[in-house]
Amino acid sequence: MRKNIKIITLISIITTTVVSLLGCFDSFKEEMGYASIVNSNWDIVLPCDYEEIYSFNSKSKFWSYGKKYHIFEYRNIDKLYSILDWKDGENQELEDKIIETLKDLGISKEYFPKFNSKYKYYIKENMDSSKLYVVFIPYCKILIIMENLI
Repeated sequence: MRKNIKIITLISIITTTVVSLLGCFDSFKEEMGYASIVNSNWDIVLPCDYEEIYSFNSKSKFWSYGKKYHIFEYRNIDKLYSILDWKDGENQELEDKIIETLKDLGISKEYFPKFNSKYKYYIKENMDSSKLYVVFIPYCKILIIMENLI
């Protein structure tokens, strides 16, 4: 009988420890935020000193698939200049694609990019046809990320 009590106590301690560690992992993952997701999906290291202004994730049957749209504001934009191989100048195709997608997703126009300011952009496509669009508007200290994960 005492042996059963010891086994039950040991199982309870192990279960409590595992649950606590999982809770810590979730907190850590949440603390790392979207920057860790971008790193995982696209191998891009974003500076973590941002404030998230807006976030949208489309509903999908699968956990990491679908469309994601995020707007971040940075206090210090110096590091942003060196994280990607930015393209300068207007890109009408990019602007049209982002606006069309945001309309299709039903996102309020107040969260649309302000393409009337000078911006830098970066586009990446993975082998599975997933696409990443990043728009950096230095004047506003805004970074916009739109993912289409397939």
